[in-house]
Amino acid sequence: MSNFILKVEVLAGTDIADAIYEAKQKCEELDLVYVSFDFNGISMSIGRNTDVEDAVASYHQALKECKKFVVKNSKR
Repeated sequence: MSNFILKVEVLAGTDIADAIYEAKQKCEELDLVYVSFDFNGISMSIGRNTDVEDAVASYHQALKECKKFVVKNSKR
């Protein structure tokens, strides 16, 4: 695995689940540690082992609490 983190911008109108899934795929394809992006003010860092459904739930919880939240290489 490389030591790189890729910071990307997500296009307006993108679904959060799609953004997380694509970030996870890019980690695997490009051998990255994380793909990071901001989504509606929430900072997301997605790794190759991130569970997409768990990350979506964490995003919605952070949005409810009006807190910045970073999702990392979570694995269940």
